Amino acid sequence: MGLRAIFASAAQTIFNVAGDTLTSVTYKKISDTDYDPATGAVVDTSTSETISVHLEEFSAMEVNQTNVLNTDMKALFPVADLSVTPEAKDQVLIRGKWWEVVNVQNEDGCLIVWTLQLRRP
Repeated sequence: MGLRAIFASAAQTIFNVAGDTLTSVTYKKISDTDYDPATGAVVDTSTSETISVHLEEFSAMEVNQTNVLNTDMKALFPVADLSVTPEAKDQVLIRGKWWEVVNVQNEDGCLIVWTLQLRRP
C-alpha cells in the first residue's frame, strides 16, 4: 500500500467517524448546455449523486485575503465519495437550497479531499 492510499484511507476513516456532523447533499455535475431551436430553451445536461460533506463557514482571514464572500460556504469531502471531478458552475443542493460551486481545491495535493467554495446564486 502506497503513501497516497494510506492517507486516503485515513481521510475516509476521519469522515466516517465524523458521520453525525456531516450533511447529506445532492451534487449536480453540469456536463453541458443544449439549445433547443424549436423552443428556444437552453437546457443543462447534468448528472446528480448524493454525498455527505462537512460544511463550514470561511474564516475572516480567508474572506479578507481571497475572492471569498462572507456568505460563501465551504464543503469538504473525500475524493472517493464523488464519481465525477467537481468544477466551477456545478451545483450542490443543501437543505433544499441550491448553491453554485465557485472554486474547487485539492489542498492536500494528493487528490484525497475536495474543498469546494459554494455561493448562493
